[in-house]
Amino acid sequence: MTTERITMGWLGPFTPPQAARIAGLQYYQVDYLARTGLVVPSVQDSAGRGTWRRYSFRDVVALRTVASLRRGGVSVQSLRRVSQYLRTVKGLNAPLADARLLIVGNDVVMKQADDLESVLRRPGQGMFQVIDITQVTQEVKAAAEAIMAAA
Repeated sequence: MTTERITMGWLGPFTPPQAARIAGLQYYQVDYLARTGLVVPSVQDSAGRGTWRRYSFRDVVALRTVASLRRGGVSVQSLRRVSQYLRTVKGLNAPLADARLLIVGNDVVMKQADDLESVLRRPGQGMFQVIDITQVTQEVKAAAEAIMAAA
């Protein structure tokens, strides 16, 4: 075991039982997601009977995202559509680990900067813009100070 593995061991790689426990899934669910290609381990895939898959930290984040979306009522079929859209249209390599996703009604929405965009029901359609009141307050303060300083 390398020094890096000893000091950074909490970052992985993780066995399927470890990944399942951390993600809040059952082992058979993690196995199913890997076999069907929704969340494939990036460190090491199974090389046949008797070998373990190895999951990276980002893989476990993706698994936990799947668990959260499933608890929110999103079907596995819908998760596949979301993942495919984010991978092909948005260019994300690990879409379920990299995207900030929300469940809004019966849709899955991605948050980008201050915008929300549908990725399931109406892929690509903007939902609404998020206004950060803290940022607005800072902008007003800066503008007011500039005006007062110029006067």
